[in-house]
Amino acid sequence: MLHNVLLLTKNVMRNYANNRIIEDYAARDANGRIKVAPREGPLPNGSVGVKALINGRRVTVEITDPLVAAASIGMENLDLPVNGIIAAFENIFRRGITTDPFFQMAQVLKDAPTAAWVTGVGNPVALIGGVFQSFLMSLTPNDPIVQKLKSYGIGGFQSLARSPERQLKIEIGLINQSAFSRVVNLLDKIGDASDFAQRRAIYNRVLKETGDETQALLQANNIIDFMKRGASREAQWLARNVAFMNAYAQSINVLAQALAGGGLKGMSRKKALAMMAAVGSLLATPVIGYSMIVAGSEEYEELDDQTRLRNLVIPGSKAMFGETILIPMNTSAAFIFKAMPEMIYNTVIREGTATEVDGTRLKTALKEAALDSLLGPTPAPSALKPAFEIAINRNFWSGSTVIPRNLENVEAAEQYNASTSEAAKVLSGLTSVGDKRLLSPIEMDHLVRGMFGTAGYLTMFASNMLAEDRVDPRLRDLPGVGRFFAGPVGRKQEDLYYDLKDRTEKKYNTLMKKVERSKLEDVDRIIEENAD
Repeated sequence: MLHNVLLLTKNVMRNYANNRIIEDYAARDANGRIKVAPREGPLPNGSVGVKALINGRRVTVEITDPLVAAASIGMENLDLPVNGIIAAFENIFRRGITTDPFFQMAQVLKDAPTAAWVTGVGNPVALIGGVFQSFLMSLTPNDPIVQKLKSYGIGGFQSLARSPERQLKIEIGLINQSAFSRVVNLLDKIGDASDFAQRRAIYNRVLKETGDETQALLQANNIIDFMKRGASREAQWLARNVAFMNAYAQSINVLAQALAGGGLKGMSRKKALAMMAAVGSLLATPVIGYSMIVAGSEEYEELDDQTRLRNLVIPGSKAMFGETILIPMNTSAAFIFKAMPEMIYNTVIREGTATEVDGTRLKTALKEAALDSLLGPTPAPSALKPAFEIAINRNFWSGSTVIPRNLENVEAAEQYNASTSEAAKVLSGLTSVGDKRLLSPIEMDHLVRGMFGTAGYLTMFASNMLAEDRVDPRLRDLPGVGRFFAGPVGRKQEDLYYDLKDRTEKKYNTLMKKVERSKLEDVDRIIEENAD
């Protein structure tokens, strides 16, 4: 009965909305009556025939605006049998990540300054503080502001395993929860609190500054509106099968609106752009101050450029904990107000010093940071991406190789290091065919973590407790909290070395090929151009 009532209610609401669209936008004849279309779909005059249920009768009406017709028809759906399997893997991977409370805390840290920049509020500092306060308040079961947002359908995530129908059945006792389900439900509530943190803070700040509750609700929803998924089949397929693609699309959408001065800010375009420029300068100023403080410190100097630009480094943390503490800051907005000012400052201030940053390194660092922050996840299904990364030896998330450079020329059975799990070594052995292995231990670790997220990482990490002669894990290798540590040894010198090695070998091999082909005029030019 509950299922039928929910289904009936949903269909009635959908049909009512469709009738409202038709009433306002359908083509009408000279007498003002709605025109009936000869068929469904595009018509010769450019209009679109749309099916509707009006007064109990099924009719096809004519709508002149194709975009309005698309809103009435609904989104396209690419229905292939394999989609269900790929989407299931994507859902497992995404859920394995989002149920990690440390992942959610990292999201709050990243979302706070971004929300302050793109929403156009008058007091961005208060908004940043409000995000952290709202995260704690959202953890309470009956926070009135969170309840208000929920009543408008704002906030909280949904999935096939966490639909509104299922949640309602759990609340009224139609579904008995197992111990495992209760644990997952608790982790989901932390995920909800992470999502509501910036929404609740934005609602409070906009309401205080404007006094307009509708405006506050609109901006709280617009900061990341998961109901926006695009109307094309391609957009639907990517959102369904590529983990976090929809979240990335929302962040770019909000950033683009802010940069264009648009969005739902309740102010003119000119004022919105001026406000964004002012807040951007306000956020960039402490970044310059931060760069001055960390420059020259051991923690900062040993890190590679991408780790620096993707995180805030806590000076003095290595002396205290043995590993450098990092605060994640790798968002599309942070690339503009954090990564660019920091890298440019380092280039200018170090000119003529022993740690000088040359033009090539500057362009490489900013290019890789832009690709990481602005292009989003690789458009490959979560079920296939780990295998593809192994095949081309490229980790799209970190930008590094799957197999470390110092193990590339070692037999597969010996391709492991201190971070490789014991389970990966055993499972890797099962892929042996004769005297060859299809997957090395490092590749097996990468495959499991890439397909099952944090859940897979935890499983593989647990196997390490069975080994007696294993060294103590580094803080960087611990599940969950590892994302906040850089490890005891930074990758800066290694990255710079291999970058120089690759560039030098390419030029040298080109030079020798010119010699082999007796193109001596090119030999002198190559030597001169690449003397350094």
